[in-house]
Amino acid sequence: MAKQWSHDNEVRQQELSRFYRHYTCQFRINKKNEFEPIFNILIGSVCVFLVIGIHVAMFFMLRSRLTKYSNMAENRKKQLRKAALTVLLVAVTFICTLLPFGITIQIAAFCDTNTTKKENIACNGLTLELRFVFSILAHLGNLLAPLLFTLLNKSIRRQLREFVTPRCSTLRKKNSLEKKATSAYLETTMVTSVSVISKKLSPDINKY
Repeated sequence: MAKQWSHDNEVRQQELSRFYRHYTCQFRINKKNEFEPIFNILIGSVCVFLVIGIHVAMFFMLRSRLTKYSNMAENRKKQLRKAALTVLLVAVTFICTLLPFGITIQIAAFCDTNTTKKENIACNGLTLELRFVFSILAHLGNLLAPLLFTLLNKSIRRQLREFVTPRCSTLRKKNSLEKKATSAYLETTMVTSVSVISKKLSPDINKY
């Protein structure tokens, strides 16, 4: 009975290994091992340049935003600090819910795949259960993090969007008096322009 159980576990491990190799396309890469280091170097180089570019862009963005922040009024600074703190809490919530899942995956890598031993069965079974629990926690964190941001006041959210990505919709709207003054100014300018153009064209029209 024990031999049959051991044989079944070995067959199951072989099937899982075969499925993993097929799913990750390792059977294609391993046919030509000379391409694997080239592939790793290319991917690593792209990742390094991407990370450096992101940090440089963040530096210039942060410098321009700090210049804008220094010219703000004190009440707007307080509101923006509150919004930034909420965004930080959102990020911390997301990381704290995702971190145990990643740690469990790293611990599972130390477990021996040979399931004929009881200690290996316990290691694999425990890490599998923990991964299941922490994956649910990570999904809840993904749902909870945006919900925390929606708890902000609408004015704070609008100022945060205006501070990070200014758009035309976030600009101050004109009141009725300003609209009337603008329309009157445009009408006067248009009438003046038409009269000037007609005076300039009148001698040429009389010739014909």
